[in-house]
Amino acid sequence: MTDQRMSVPSTPLPAPRTGVLTPFEPGTRTLEAGFRIAPPFRSLPVDTVFEKDVAMQLRDGTTIHVDVFRPVTMEPVPVIVAWSPYGKAQGTSASVMGVFGLVGLPNSTVSGLEKFEGPDPAYWVEHGYAICNVDHRGIDQSEGDSVLWDRQDGRDAFDVVEWLAEQPWCDGKVA
Repeated sequence: MTDQRMSVPSTPLPAPRTGVLTPFEPGTRTLEAGFRIAPPFRSLPVDTVFEKDVAMQLRDGTTIHVDVFRPVTMEPVPVIVAWSPYGKAQGTSASVMGVFGLVGLPNSTVSGLEKFEGPDPAYWVEHGYAICNVDHRGIDQSEGDSVLWDRQDGRDAFDVVEWLAEQPWCDGKVA
């Protein structure tokens, strides 16, 4: 009888739901026009303010985190919220990248800065909108337990919309 042992890699494989922006790194930076998160993705057409891992407190004291992409301007702009349980920073993850191939689109269609099933900041910032990708309650670094499609989720989304409408860079319009 021969030895049929399987060779196991000595280093762990990368997590399929981990993207370039997954590490927790609060701060604000400007991504210049032409910035590209990774080679297969679209470059940014305009300078973009990127506020990463911004802490936001919900009405019950729970802290969640959001990423905001917005135009470099002194004029307030409307904001589009991406609300889902998929993680706000996984646009470059293997699992998200694979979805585009399944539907026949190259990854260069998007910037990799978008949340799964969310709007692409490269497109919307160029057209005068901010994008807010939310890690809601219980997702990644946000506190609490994740609850989907119940009253708590609705209250939390309401709190995010109200908070965004009050930001100095927002014109009060939130979608």
